[in-house]
Amino acid sequence: MIEKEEINQEVARLIRKVRIERNLRQSDLALMLGITPTQVKNYESGDYNVYIYRLYQIARVLECNIMDVLPLSFSGDKGKIIEKMKRELVSVKTEI
Repeated sequence: MIEKEEINQEVARLIRKVRIERNLRQSDLALMLGITPTQVKNYESGDYNVYIYRLYQIARVLECNIMDVLPLSFSGDKGKIIEKMKRELVSVKTEI
């Protein structure tokens, strides 16, 4: 079974990667999201779970696809779980 911490760490890494690609500081992203820089730091360190609504907000302000801040794959069963989650997210997005 995939561990929550593994997903949190990978989501954190991807958020940080996209933020840096956009030449933004944590404080810039925080201002754009209406949260504190400490919250962004905690998201990027994997210390906080990033709820799906917050991932949508992050993707929107970073002008990227939500899939850019979700893990693309894990091996074995982990990969199957991630791919299922991504399919469900795509179907939710199309329903909205």
